[in-house]
Amino acid sequence: GGSDLEGFGVVHVGGASPGSLNITGSSFSSNHVGGGGTSGTGFGVVSALSSAVDVTITNTDFTNNTIGGDGGDGFGVLNVTPSGGVPTVDLESVVFRGNTVGDGGIGFGTIDFGGTGDGQTLTVRGAIFDSNAVGGGAVGSTANSGSGNGGGLFISPNGTTTVNVERSTFTNNDAGGPGADGGDSGSGFGGAIYATFSAVGSLSVSNSTFSGNSAGGNGGDGGTSGRGFGGGIYLSLAGTEGTLSVTGSEFSHNTVGGMGGGGDHSGSGFGGGMYASYPSTATITVDRNSFSDARVGGDGATGPDGGTGSAGGFYLNGSGITAAVSVTNNTIARNSIGGAAGAGIGSGVGLGGGLFLSGGTFNLLNNTIDANTTGTATSVGGGIYGANGGSSAISLKNTIVSGNAAGEGSNCADPFTSGGHNIEDTAPSQCGLGAAGDRVGVNPLLGPLANNGGLTLTEPLLAGSPAIDAGDNSGCPATDQRGVARPQAGACDIGAYELAPPATGGGQTNPPITPKLTKLALRPSKILPDKGRGPSISARKRGATVSYTNNTAATTTFTVQRPHKGFRSGKRCRAKRPKRGKAKRCTLYKKVGSFTHKDKAGKNSFHFTGRVKRHRLRPGRYRFEVVARQSGLKSGKVHKSFRIIRQ
Repeated sequence: GGSDLEGFGVVHVGGASPGSLNITGSSFSSNHVGGGGTSGTGFGVVSALSSAVDVTITNTDFTNNTIGGDGGDGFGVLNVTPSGGVPTVDLESVVFRGNTVGDGGIGFGTIDFGGTGDGQTLTVRGAIFDSNAVGGGAVGSTANSGSGNGGGLFISPNGTTTVNVERSTFTNNDAGGPGADGGDSGSGFGGAIYATFSAVGSLSVSNSTFSGNSAGGNGGDGGTSGRGFGGGIYLSLAGTEGTLSVTGSEFSHNTVGGMGGGGDHSGSGFGGGMYASYPSTATITVDRNSFSDARVGGDGATGPDGGTGSAGGFYLNGSGITAAVSVTNNTIARNSIGGAAGAGIGSGVGLGGGLFLSGGTFNLLNNTIDANTTGTATSVGGGIYGANGGSSAISLKNTIVSGNAAGEGSNCADPFTSGGHNIEDTAPSQCGLGAAGDRVGVNPLLGPLANNGGLTLTEPLLAGSPAIDAGDNSGCPATDQRGVARPQAGACDIGAYELAPPATGGGQTNPPITPKLTKLALRPSKILPDKGRGPSISARKRGATVSYTNNTAATTTFTVQRPHKGFRSGKRCRAKRPKRGKAKRCTLYKKVGSFTHKDKAGKNSFHFTGRVKRHRLRPGRYRFEVVARQSGLKSGKVHKSFRIIRQ
């Protein structure tokens, strides 16, 4: 499509007759579909719009493609949306990396799926979705500009539908971005997956990874600008029933919403790992997952309720007590919601540092909910916030709730029903504990969050932990979060981790190594950025070479910061001049954006393009703040300064 003209893909299947499309061993790179502008909508590099279509794609890469953009809406790099048809899509070992969909307009998924009629299916196995941007680039006062839905998958069928996602990885994808002056500008729904079902729907996610994704961003002056729902998954089940199953998956370092702006609810965030709404007859299963290190909402500003955050782990919002919700063998740890209060009423407030539960019968069994934090002094429920009214019933059994922080109810906002054999480190109990086997005011003695086996992160029980052999065998799950059999001794352990005896015959697993970064170098330090938009790491020559040594394989985050003038306040540097005393100047570094690199043990290097969040950095001084993470452990911070120059 030319300027302000629609585009329908490099490969396009259309027409009224049923069709099929098979692609294997192929590569689609650097294509641009749709001409930009308000009418330059793009419909996929590959689009299948025939009345009924079967699509099978295997061992195929989609990289650095642009759909819509420059104000034009984008509808997926892969678009399977037959009007009046029932699609069947099967994807295996596909890679979607560095694609841009609907920049400055509205973005609808790296994959856009949904037809009309009952019996639709989408299956995704062994796929990689990395560094895709959907929406973003909000400008001016245009409502919804830059909003994004589904950094990886956008699923919106009309008719009964089954979706299965297995063994797939979603990293560093963005849905939406910073808000502007328009209402809902930059808002984001589902940093990795957006799914809304108008009829009976089923979403199953298993053995997958969601890390570093974002939904929404910092708020602007527009109402609800930058607002985000679901850093990993956003789900809306409609109709009379539906199912959600999330098992054996890791959610870490996802971001939802951001700092508040001038608009009401700007930058607010809901569900660091997942946000789900569902009808009263739904069945929800969340089993053997980890939800950690999410950032939801942020500091408040002038707008009311700006930067508010709810649920660092997951937010479940049902329409009635008859919905059956099972939450078993999960670790919810180190999430952060809300932030410092601003001038706006209610800004920066957090509700439920770990979980926000509303609408349904919730059975929490053998979970570990630890070290989650909320924002202002008026924040509520550091571990669990339960809307525990007539539409909800929440029970805890064999569960640890400890080390969480909030202005009110550091562990729990409201008392729940105890099924016994729980541990809470505050006394008197905030969680309604008092049944047989409950321990209140007791330190559970947990080790650091790490990969202790299995597919997800856990917090191990240390020697002498009161959780060891203290659970109730009645109803105890057959394994722990990692798949270790329960019980190992006479009784199940409390929490998501079952302490197994040391392996014999040399079979014991070595403990994880704390990463250490050395010899960080950047050549040249004066960088001419790569042209146009694109990824932060590339094989192209323009830019600079980053090299360093890591003592172990890890994921290293490079945060780009820009210096600003600040004022010394104690040991900290702040933006505002202190009201009393002599103001001493200091350099305040503010985050511009970040990207990650998968390290090997030893020497590492890559080519930095001078771009962050797919945009060229403006000329001026910057620095990297670099941290490596592996199995819940992280290195110390390392810094390296550089300058962006004009051509």
